[in-house]
Amino acid sequence: MISGYRTYKSLYEVSYLQRKLTTLLCDKKTLDSDDIERFVEFAADGYRQSLILDGLPVISPDKDTESGYLMNIPVGKYFEDGNKVQLYNHLALEIQWHEPESKGRIVGFIATPHSLDWSAVDYDTTTDILNVPPLVIALEEQDGAYATSADVLFTYTVDFEMSDKTWASRWQVVIENEPSGMRIAGIAFTSLVILFLSVAVGLLVLGIFKADVMRYAQDLAREEAGWKLLAPEVFRAPAHSALLCALFGLGWQLFAALSLTAILTLAGAVSPADPGSFTTALLICGALCGVIGGYTGARGLVTLRLSSQTRQVATLMMGAPALCFGAFLVSDLIFWAMGSTSAVPLSAIGLLVLLWCLHAVTTVAGVSTGVRRPAAPLPCQRLPIPRPIPQQDLWLRRPVLELIASCAPSLAVFSEFSVLVEVLMEGGGMYFLGATIGLLIIDLVVSAEVAIVVIFTRLSHEDHRWHWSAFSAPSLSGIWLSLTAFGYFTPTEAPWPFFVVSVLYSVLIGGVFALTAGSIGLTAGHAFCYVAYGLIKSK
Repeated sequence: MISGYRTYKSLYEVSYLQRKLTTLLCDKKTLDSDDIERFVEFAADGYRQSLILDGLPVISPDKDTESGYLMNIPVGKYFEDGNKVQLYNHLALEIQWHEPESKGRIVGFIATPHSLDWSAVDYDTTTDILNVPPLVIALEEQDGAYATSADVLFTYTVDFEMSDKTWASRWQVVIENEPSGMRIAGIAFTSLVILFLSVAVGLLVLGIFKADVMRYAQDLAREEAGWKLLAPEVFRAPAHSALLCALFGLGWQLFAALSLTAILTLAGAVSPADPGSFTTALLICGALCGVIGGYTGARGLVTLRLSSQTRQVATLMMGAPALCFGAFLVSDLIFWAMGSTSAVPLSAIGLLVLLWCLHAVTTVAGVSTGVRRPAAPLPCQRLPIPRPIPQQDLWLRRPVLELIASCAPSLAVFSEFSVLVEVLMEGGGMYFLGATIGLLIIDLVVSAEVAIVVIFTRLSHEDHRWHWSAFSAPSLSGIWLSLTAFGYFTPTEAPWPFFVVSVLYSVLIGGVFALTAGSIGLTAGHAFCYVAYGLIKSK
């Protein structure tokens, strides 16, 4: 319900193993000029109707490519010249069934749409639909407008076909007809990016680091230089520490919520066929994972020896969902004003408020638990006066270095991110789970590697301000992903309400990735510094 997905009982009557010849769906409908204009817009924008039978979503043959299938059923065919459009007013329903030892199970649901002008022939249940001309709505030559009215009969047929497919493999027809070539190419590109980053971290960073440690261990009288000079400075608290710890906790909360939702989906508690149920489960898991977010945020403060700022962190983490709620509310009001079926009812708005209250309670519980535990000892003692930072080259300054580094995570996750956004646009859910799991794995690996590279680069040039760089370098990739999502969400020549909604949703999706990537990067950066400076003896 929160995603705007609602299921209604249709007028199609289907009984198990009972075939039907051409059957009237309803009485004759007379479409006026407004109805025709609205239908033409739907056909031009590629609208589709959805049917569900026994939990299985409908698919339809792809008439453009004459191979493969489409999720859901197109409402009509819009010709590129814009002079005419066909209305699909007949559905040939093909239901595939498989009979195991005891009873039959439905394993396939295919609907083939047809455009039939029943006014040109005498309607009869035995009429061969191949002999019926298509129902074409054309532009009038004199004024360039569509027909003022049209009489339409909506019909359907039902046919049952026995299939060798089992219940467990009934989704296979959708998987086989997915454009796997692009998916395989995207996965290969992602693998190359991850491999390149891994080699960079392994050879450039760890290789140089290991050589420095070995030289330092062999000659303790050797003058310190580079990153080794910063042992008393590297664990100094950064500016705006409370904000950083709050973002750090929110990132791990979102990562935990996504992971928990993926686990529930794999366990069968959430249907992968319905992105609406996935979103609802994600919101509930996000509220419950406030314990994890509050705990990690509080531990960040304790590590920085700033336990006195616990209240600021808890307040920031509890208030952050208000931004998401505001974006959601504005989008929903626009949907209501435009009469969209995606508008969420008021009951769902109340549910979101209850979830926010649950999030506040779990966050406070997590913060209280995290701040009670003692801080781990630091490998190096901090000096009271900060060490001066030498003048840095242009490419080593924070904005430039972090923007350059942020390109790597965005390139790595682009393939799975595109699949995820396309699934959201199409309304299907088969690949929603796979794309989410792929994003989580890539996000975890690439963000950690990018953060380590950026941190070592800054430390090697005697700049100890690494905390915000470790968070910002991976998280700035959310900017590029927001632009990608905006390109997917915004249709051509979209009116301003669609533009506003596209901006809000794109920023929301990019923000989620930015928080998770930044938190992973900050965790990896702290672990790297803890290990690195634990191996040397500070003079």
